[in-house]
Amino acid sequence: MHGIICRSMQAFVTVRHGPEAWRDVAALADVDPAGFETVRAYPDALGRAVVEAASEMLDLPHRELLEDLGTWICTHPPLEPVRRLIRFSGASFEEMLFAVDELHERADLALPGIDLPLLSLIEQGGGRYRIATTWSAPGAGSVVIGVLRAMADDYGALAFLEYEHGAEVNGAWVETLSVRMLDAVHAAPRAFELGGAA
Repeated sequence: MHGIICRSMQAFVTVRHGPEAWRDVAALADVDPAGFETVRAYPDALGRAVVEAASEMLDLPHRELLEDLGTWICTHPPLEPVRRLIRFSGASFEEMLFAVDELHERADLALPGIDLPLLSLIEQGGGRYRIATTWSAPGAGSVVIGVLRAMADDYGALAFLEYEHGAEVNGAWVETLSVRMLDAVHAAPRAFELGGAA
């Protein structure tokens, strides 16, 4: 697991719940409280241990914790490049959905070796979609739901997102979630310019 992914969980816990909460999580997960180096790779088991510890220490179910993490990644001001990377995918939320298959490759171009989950979209008609995530560890589906909720707000769309199921398949974790568009123009979208800082 890329260090920047582990570091994101560390930053999320620290910013949202305080440095003491992170120290407690690190102690329970048996990791250095100084945290993770962004340029290193860590065993997937270590990332799982941090999620387990954070879930226990913060008294949050895994999925809720990881959905909050996904939303935070797209809304925390210092992580603005993540939001911009996703907004480059399309002029509307639905256009962005049709480009989710490309996010793995685009993220790898921006940060080689990050190895984000593979995403695949199935259009079901009537504004309904199914997204499958494939990754080396469980939890990607929940993080993606958090990301998509934040991006729906960013685009001014109203969408209902739901986790469906997950299972280990041939050594990888495959999770599926559903997206139902309720209103593509529910609110004014957040400002965004291709060449600017909005």
